[in-house]
Amino acid sequence: MKKHIVGLLWSFLLLGGCAACTSQEEVLVLTVEEYTERVKAMWLAQMMAVHQGWDFEHAPAAVYDIAEYSPRRLKTIVDNGAATIDDDWYYEMVALWGFEKYGPDMTVDQLGQQWLDYDMGTWGSAFYTRQALLSGKKGSEAGLPVNNRMWFTVGNQNRSDLYAMLTPGMPNLTARISRELGHVNSYAEGTDGGVLMGVLESMAFYEKDPRELLKKSLKVLAPQSPHRLCGEEIIRMAESGASWQECMKYVEERWGIEYPGTNSAVWNAGFAMVALYFGEGDVMKSINMAYQASDFSDADCQAANVATILAAMKGLSALPDHMIEPFHDRIKGDHLGFMKLSEPVDMSITELARRTAQVGLRLMKEHGVKIEDNKIYIPIERKIETQAPELFSPNDFVEYWDPRWTLSRAGYGAPGGGLRGIRGGTFVDGSVLVTYPRDEVRGVKLQRTIRLGQNPVMRLKVAADPGRKWLLLVYVQHDRVYRKIIDGGAPLQWDEAPEDYPQPLHEYEASKKVRKYIDVAIDLSAYAGQEVVVRAMQSILVRNGFPGNAYWKSIEFEQD
Repeated sequence: MKKHIVGLLWSFLLLGGCAACTSQEEVLVLTVEEYTERVKAMWLAQMMAVHQGWDFEHAPAAVYDIAEYSPRRLKTIVDNGAATIDDDWYYEMVALWGFEKYGPDMTVDQLGQQWLDYDMGTWGSAFYTRQALLSGKKGSEAGLPVNNRMWFTVGNQNRSDLYAMLTPGMPNLTARISRELGHVNSYAEGTDGGVLMGVLESMAFYEKDPRELLKKSLKVLAPQSPHRLCGEEIIRMAESGASWQECMKYVEERWGIEYPGTNSAVWNAGFAMVALYFGEGDVMKSINMAYQASDFSDADCQAANVATILAAMKGLSALPDHMIEPFHDRIKGDHLGFMKLSEPVDMSITELARRTAQVGLRLMKEHGVKIEDNKIYIPIERKIETQAPELFSPNDFVEYWDPRWTLSRAGYGAPGGGLRGIRGGTFVDGSVLVTYPRDEVRGVKLQRTIRLGQNPVMRLKVAADPGRKWLLLVYVQHDRVYRKIIDGGAPLQWDEAPEDYPQPLHEYEASKKVRKYIDVAIDLSAYAGQEVVVRAMQSILVRNGFPGNAYWKSIEFEQD
């Protein structure tokens, strides 16, 4: 591969037709072949890192460097005769076919239709996107927290690679596309993760220092973005002499506790950022750091993120031959987990890269990039535009349920993604507010100030999941007026072995069918005519029971 050219070029000499250029600016020059090769490397990098890292996904971390595929994973590849189908790249492939169908300006609503056309929606946020789309929601609505309880997980973070492939050296455009299209299955943290990874990969086409790349890319996110806060603290620690192991520990203890789901976006991105910063630009060194980052993380995904960044930076030369040769330049499969594909895949990775590059060339032309004599002239965007903050807290779900109340100390949880059997979380399910505490000592609090009538009665409809309990406490002013264990009754019975949990999605749906709501009536006549502060609290500190979600169907006041 010829070395790409970055230089200071005069637009009136070389870029006369380039609408994106000013009179004098730095330009990335790639041949079409060089660009296509870099794209192929990015596809291969994520496939390689995921196949190697599957043994550590949602499982105990690696404890030493891994130089090749495990015998079990290698057998899978050999038996398939190609790289297998996985959600970490299949969703990108479907999006690519969407660009081919709808054009380079594909909207998020069109991408949502593409998901429906290909029957997509397996685990985590993708499952809830599918449910939202099937219910009539648009693609632009499917990732919103009110419609997608896993909005903060790694979906967009793992699938923004495609947007960087299509917009090399154009990080601001990459960020805008990733923000818009990422809303098909994410919001706030989930979308921020895709924006950041896309910018890292897009900038890697011209920025060759991994540490400088990370520092500059973080500026695309608002200062209060959790991803940016995490990344900037990693850099501060590293520059103060912390080791990569110490930085990984920081990410786990600061952000892994905040987002307990093994597939949550922020902490998995944190591990990728540490690996990028300390990995010295070496793919195998970097992905091994990602595999060793933490027990029960989305290890294969964070490794794929950093591998794809370095592939964008260095091309195929970054990837060891013995890791990509077993794929035989093919990707093949007819299932994605338990989901049968609407169209089986059996194609060469070279062809996948060629089709990607063709879409990228069309998109770049639409944005003023000059392509002439088999060369691409891309004006380098050195100034990274900081996007407006996109923030959401689990406490904000109360606005969808009953905005007369405020919600405090609600936790993210991860009901329906990552490790099986994980604790509950906070979300809305239709007209029901579902809560689980961030802080297990102080619990969840719903609070409202109200002026009571002459014969006031507070009525609640609440429930727990089968096999789980929580403690309901109600306070008026400083007085506790009610205390009751909300018991979901006998646990569900499953055919699996006792040590196994069912798929979280299946467990939730089965529990919902048998969930029984309890009617609670509390006489508040002692406070008649007064303006009072009412607090309804969920505590999970219950004896002889397994704590779980609180389900709040309604809280109403009869005034007379």
